[in-house]
Amino acid sequence: TKNEFSASSFKSSFRVLDKDSPRFNDFNIQMISETMCDHLFGNKKKRNFCNLQDLNKAMIELKKHGLMSNVKEVPDIALNLPKLEGETIEDHFYNIGENQCASYRKLIMNLLMELPVLPKAWEMKEGWTKYTSEGSFSVEFPEEDALVFDVEVCCSEGQMPTLATAVSNQAWYAWVSSDLIHGSQSAANNHYTLDRLIPLESNS
Repeated sequence: TKNEFSASSFKSSFRVLDKDSPRFNDFNIQMISETMCDHLFGNKKKRNFCNLQDLNKAMIELKKHGLMSNVKEVPDIALNLPKLEGETIEDHFYNIGENQCASYRKLIMNLLMELPVLPKAWEMKEGWTKYTSEGSFSVEFPEEDALVFDVEVCCSEGQMPTLATAVSNQAWYAWVSSDLIHGSQSAANNHYTLDRLIPLESNS
C-alpha cells in the first residue's frame, strides 16, 4: 500500500555529523547531544536498538496516525554536568541517596533492636528522668541519637506540653512539666518560653 516501506530498501536515519552536531534517531526525533550522551551513558549506549524490519513497521504505524516527527532542529544545550557517582544514572542517584540516608538508616536499625525493660514505676519528678536496668536518675535531655517519642497536652488548660515519654535502644525516659508538678496554671497563657518546652538537646 501507499503507506508501506520496503524493509529491504529502508535505511536507518540515525545521523550524527560530528560531536557538535544535533543527534536524531530513526524517527527524526532530536536526541540529547553527543557530548551529553557520552557523559551520561558512556560505552553503554546502543546505536542499533532494533532491526530494520521492526523500524519499518513502526514507521508505517506512525505515519498512519499522523505521528511522524516534523520537529525542526534546535541547537544543542551545553550543560556542565557533574561527574556521575557510579557507572550508570541509576547508580548515580542510588549512591547519592545512600550517602545522604545511610547514617539515618543505621540509627533506625539500631533503634529497632530489642527495647529495654519497661519501668515498673514512674517517678513524678520535674524534667527528664532516665530509666535503665541500673535505676532511675535525672538528665537534662535524652542521651541517645534516636528515639520513639510521645507527648501529652492538657488541652483544657492550654497548648503547652504536660507529659512526655521516650524510648531508645538503651533506656526509657519520662518528662514532666513544672506546671504539673507545682499545680500552676501558666500553661493557659500560651506564652512560650524554653523552660516550659521539652528539651531534646543541650542549650549550650
